[in-house]
Amino acid sequence: MSFTETLDSFFHITERGSTLSTEIKGGVITFLAMCYILVANPAIVGNAYPNIDQLFTATAIAACVSCILMGIYARFPVALAPGMGINAFITYTIVFGLGFTYPQALMAVFISGILFLILSVTGFRTKLINSMPKSFRMSITAGIGFFIAYIGLVDVGLIVNTGGPSFVPGFVGTWDAAIFVALVGIFLTLGLYFLNKWYATLAGIIGAFIVALILGEITTPTEWVTQPDFGLFGSMFNDFGSLDSSQYVAFVAAILSLLFVDVGDTTGTLVAVGGRAGFIDEGGNLMDGEKAMQVDSIATIAGAAFGTTTTTAFIESTTGIENGARTGIMPIVVGLLFAISLFLAPVFGMITYQCIVGALFLVGVLMLTSVKDVEWNDPVLAGTAFATILIMGLSYSITNGIGAGAIVYVFGQLLSGRIKETNKFMIALAILFAVFFILNYAVIPRL
Repeated sequence: MSFTETLDSFFHITERGSTLSTEIKGGVITFLAMCYILVANPAIVGNAYPNIDQLFTATAIAACVSCILMGIYARFPVALAPGMGINAFITYTIVFGLGFTYPQALMAVFISGILFLILSVTGFRTKLINSMPKSFRMSITAGIGFFIAYIGLVDVGLIVNTGGPSFVPGFVGTWDAAIFVALVGIFLTLGLYFLNKWYATLAGIIGAFIVALILGEITTPTEWVTQPDFGLFGSMFNDFGSLDSSQYVAFVAAILSLLFVDVGDTTGTLVAVGGRAGFIDEGGNLMDGEKAMQVDSIATIAGAAFGTTTTTAFIESTTGIENGARTGIMPIVVGLLFAISLFLAPVFGMITYQCIVGALFLVGVLMLTSVKDVEWNDPVLAGTAFATILIMGLSYSITNGIGAGAIVYVFGQLLSGRIKETNKFMIALAILFAVFFILNYAVIPRL
């Protein structure tokens, strides 16, 4: 049997109606659609851990390893990388909000990944997902979308503090070159998205970069190729022993929040990608999804060990699928391209935060569309979704949003006489978050 025939047999290329060249092309297109994460992830997490070179390396190597593993083990046409939204949660909630160090946050990611793997291997993951109302899951996705877009607008200066006694949002404080670059990126990205162009995100970043270069906002590196910096490798063990007893409850809440978001986000992404690729059976179930779920959990564990935030399936994989990719070869190609990017940190480092705001904005748009699946005609589910999205965005915390949504849902079920229909896991989740809010915002500050 020739090498080509072996590949065909192992990856089921012909069986799935694809070709080797189509898979390679799909991999290249998918990488181009998601390589913005090499800039976006270090930019966001860099607020909590300012070594951009180490964050870049951790991002690239986590994406590389997880994509190749997905291709070889699961043979599922989906690429992975440190996820948008979760990286913001770790930065702004776990580190800034709860007061953990970045290595401690990585340990929370690591533990959540182990729990996710256990859930995936035992099959409990399905029960866990089914215990949560679909409207609640969809509102979390939408809330994260709003949150990540809001962060981008705040950090670039399009949304500012008006100077009141608390954070009162206002629109654009001072017009400058950075604001102009961000607006170019936003409108170029949205315009191409409106025209249904797969390269909307990539073109928006490149267009904003060119404008920034013309305006003198870009610093040219002295060298173009460098060695990867693995300084974050294994750093999650550095500060774990210094956890204060007053942080235990918050640490457990952070782990559960990471687990919940990862499980929900991965399930939604794999179902969406699988649907585009024709991997949904007549009963609406995802075919060959268990191995993909296992790889996703392993990717989270490995990513934390490498020094980056939760690594998960990327919805941008649909760009490769729309161009014909149907097998595990596609993520392998993506992984190899991420491996090459490991040595190009200075090149990607020229891309400023202003250049990627358009990408963050579009991520928000895509994630917010999940609100269409919320049962708005049900008062309890509508109130749950609204509380989740509102609190998540305005309190700058994904944890707060999930907790608020869980509490409102159980409260609504109780008042409407439907508490007996409510899954025990949701009741336990609401109680846990109620205790977390009381301890974190009422008891601990007064100690």
